[in-house]
This record gives sequence, structure tokens and C-alpha cells, in this order.
Amino acid sequence: MSGKQSIRFPSKEELSKFRNLFIKQFIRPIPAKDLLLFRPINLHTLSSLNNFELWFSHPHDFNDPFDCSKTSRMYLGTTDYTEILREIRIRSFSISDNLNNMLLWAHYADGHRGIVITVRPNYQKLREDHIAISPMFYNLPDIPTPHRGGLEVIDDMFLKKDPIWEYEKEYRLITLSTYLKEGHILQADHTRPYFSIQNITFGLKCPPDHRKLIKKMIQVPFFEMIKAPNENPIIKSRQLLN
Repeated sequence: MSGKQSIRFPSKEELSKFRNLFIKQFIRPIPAKDLLLFRPINLHTLSSLNNFELWFSHPHDFNDPFDCSKTSRMYLGTTDYTEILREIRIRSFSISDNLNNMLLWAHYADGHRGIVITVRPNYQKLREDHIAISPMFYNLPDIPTPHRGGLEVIDDMFLKKDPIWEYEKEYRLITLSTYLKEGHILQADHTRPYFSIQNITFGLKCPPDHRKLIKKMIQVPFFEMIKAPNENPIIKSRQLLN
């Protein structure tokens, strides 16, 4: 007769308890700071400037296939935490803190033809509405064992990435689909916004007609990226006067 314990799936009561604990795990005090959205110029981006909605993705849709999947199954004692994660329907949104990084402009802002939207999060409102925000940690996750708490395992899975991604300086907003429209959309609250747009920076290759269009849409300070003289391939921003 085998001495192995049989693995069981969580009960409804465990799921409910874990769902209530989940957001509390991520709602931690972090220094208030402005953050960055790298965007191509398309209909979705233009729409978001007028109606600032954010799309929270399922982990399966991340561009890194190993993100949130460092461990194929996770257990606490005999409880299968993989099943819990599937049932509580976690969603997340990524934002950055690294304006001058050429790779971010290339990967997320249409090869320097897009824009960066600098936003100031309303950290208190995010917390009140069950939306957690945390910086990512660029070290490989610990191996889950029965001696590690379930919420520590959640940290490992959702807030740690391989060091090759460290250049992104990512911050991650995390919530449950329950708190989102259609399970994915964080709707804009115009009376008390989640984010206020501080400025917009145009990429090195952003076309003049796109710049003109965006300037007509929103009244904020504008910047543009330029090549730093004698420091190729360094880029930096400068403010536009009109």
C-alpha cells in the first residue's frame, strides 16, 4: 500500500476563503510614483485617451509563456492550489517605470512610432476597489513545498519573473474577474479616476500627423524622445513647447 497522500481539490468554502485572502496578499504599501503605459497609436489607444479603460488579461495571454507557470502544479498539504487559481479567475494588467529603455519602445510602442502615457495611480481608490499593485521581482520562484504558505506560493507565481525581463521594470495590477466588467475591463470612473494622465511622450519615429491628432484630443504636457548627442544608442525625452 502506497504511503503517498491523495491530493484533493479545494472545497467551495476553501475557494471562498482563498478568494477573500487573495487581494489582501497583494495590497501592500508601495511608494507613490507615476507609471508608464507604452502604446502603439491605434483605435484602441485613441479611445482609451477619451475613456480611460484598462484591459486585464488572463495569465494564459501573457507574452511570456513561462509567466505565472514556473510551477505546473502547486500544493499546500494535500490541497491543489492550481485548481484554486483556476477557479478564482485572476486577471492582471502590466505597466512600467522605464521611459528611456529602447527595448520597451520597440516592443510595446510600435517600434518607436507610438507613445508613452504617463499616469498617476490613485492608490487609495485601487485598494478600495480590490485592485492590487506591486512591482515585479526578477528572480526565479522558490519551489513550492508543503512548508510554504499558500499566499507565499501566490507571490512566487504572480510577482516573480525570470531576470531576463528585468529591463521592463514592470509593475503589475492584479485583481479578480469578479471586480471587472465582462471579467476583463476596468471601467473608467470619471468622478474619481483610477489614473490621471500627467503627460504624453512621442516616440522617435512617431509620425507628425499622429502627433497632431493626439494633441487635439487631450490637453496635457507633451514630450518627445530624441537621440542623446554623442551617446548612441541612448535616448532621452525633451518637452515640447507647443
